[in-house]
Amino acid sequence: MEYSAVFNGSQNGKVATATWIMPDGAYYKNLDGTKVRIAKVVGVLSNVVASGDNSNRVILGFFNNPIMHAFSAFANSVDETFYFYDDAGKLINFKDGTAWFGIASLNYFNSSMWDWYTEKEVSETVKAISGAKIYTPNGNITLGDDGKTHEDQVPAHDLGNGFYGVNGTNYSGFAVAQVSNGATFRWSKKGYNNAGDFYWDESKKTYLSSKTGYDNTDFTGAGNDVNSYYQWVMSTDLYGMAKTLTPPTPPTVKYNHTNVALGLEFNLIS
Repeated sequence: MEYSAVFNGSQNGKVATATWIMPDGAYYKNLDGTKVRIAKVVGVLSNVVASGDNSNRVILGFFNNPIMHAFSAFANSVDETFYFYDDAGKLINFKDGTAWFGIASLNYFNSSMWDWYTEKEVSETVKAISGAKIYTPNGNITLGDDGKTHEDQVPAHDLGNGFYGVNGTNYSGFAVAQVSNGATFRWSKKGYNNAGDFYWDESKKTYLSSKTGYDNTDFTGAGNDVNSYYQWVMSTDLYGMAKTLTPPTPPTVKYNHTNVALGLEFNLIS
């Protein structure tokens, strides 16, 4: 995670905006076959809901990679609105039923997978709030971004009230959605994700776990068991794997908030 800020509790309204200038090759294809270059993508995070032991240290962040794009920790749910612009700086007109959006990282964890908790479960789901309709894909995907890694990705299903995700032992899911420009989704994480003992390390400017064996692990570092129960990369690629996509410039990131845990505030504009 390249950019992050810490929030104290739930937040109403817009809290963060990231703008990616896209590399060549990103385009939207009309029904007549003509292509419109996607020159810029803007993601707006809003309406953060947080409760539990660590609700005073909600972390929101963005990646340079616009496909992995966003990150949350200790949040019950976060809304995100997506805008796509052409070379002229105008919103692209996604005609009804012609623009498809891949939604990944719809994960499910249970006690048989990790050693951090016993008899605990975490479910990560997504819901279309406006401008989008989510569908269950047909069949699994076992494709990795490097041509060597193969991880089974299973289709997500409606788990109730419009939230899509997976249950059982399958813990990596994906869905697809028809979208209009300005579509809004709600990323929701349910379960035992907000308990646990962490402390602020001023020298590293991040939270560290108080659990023996993990106490030197940066909270925002990826690929470790303890963090899997808290942090969530809200990925938008079809396969649920991190694709290599490097924009020509880093994203511009702006945070809007006043009540920050520990008196910290980061306004990161690249």
